[in-house]
Amino acid sequence: MFRTVPASFCFIALCGASALLAQDLPGMAAGVLAQAGAARQAVRNHDQTAALDHVRQGQALIAQINSETAGRPQPVLIPVHSTTETTTMYTDVKRTKDGEFDANRMKKRTHVSDVEAQTSAEELDVTTAQDNLDAAYAAIQRENWAAADTDLGAVANLVHTDTSTYPEALLQAHQNLMLARARVVNQEYKAAVMPLREAEHALSNFEQRDQGPLAQQADDMRQDIEAMASHINRNASVDRIDDWLHTLEQWQNTRKNQLQPPQPW
Repeated sequence: MFRTVPASFCFIALCGASALLAQDLPGMAAGVLAQAGAARQAVRNHDQTAALDHVRQGQALIAQINSETAGRPQPVLIPVHSTTETTTMYTDVKRTKDGEFDANRMKKRTHVSDVEAQTSAEELDVTTAQDNLDAAYAAIQRENWAAADTDLGAVANLVHTDTSTYPEALLQAHQNLMLARARVVNQEYKAAVMPLREAEHALSNFEQRDQGPLAQQADDMRQDIEAMASHINRNASVDRIDDWLHTLEQWQNTRKNQLQPPQPW
């Protein structure tokens, strides 16, 4: 078995002074931080007009966030930065002295046996940030610069990191189908069977965990893949595999992480 970390996906949402326009929640939360930082700089310059303006923009963003998240449990936590790293387990590969993994290490039964994703999300406590901005606004009006600086500085400290690790079944299915596709292209039909079977297994796991509207579609795809694997010489089709890959990409792109091809080739 061989583990490889194929990619890190980084999402950073930034927002400037024009953030009053409709945006996604992470962008608005990042905008709150940006406005608080700009207001703090104005406070340190004793620029009351600019400081109040930046705080008002931050308050407007929070009002928009509260409108979009009405009914959520308090405090409202919105991600401002999220990084996902995937670890892929390749099973049945050739051993080499240098330990480098490439296409030459694959054997007939090489497949992706597991894909695990670890996501670290930095989230802003928007509920408490609102209290801090309100307090800062009042302090700026009184020209209490020390209190305003403290309240605005506290906003940045409301960003907390949450890390979670979970199996990524759709990515596992996608990577195995990519392996199967490469082998079908090379007319290595028997070598395509194992990754097709592993794609079936991954989709079965997805069905059991998802229990949503995609579960039945995943079951239909799994049965089609099983039919190809069972009669590979007759049913092998690059176009059909491409259809499955495209469908998986559509599913995954509506979820947290986008699909990437197996690495490193």
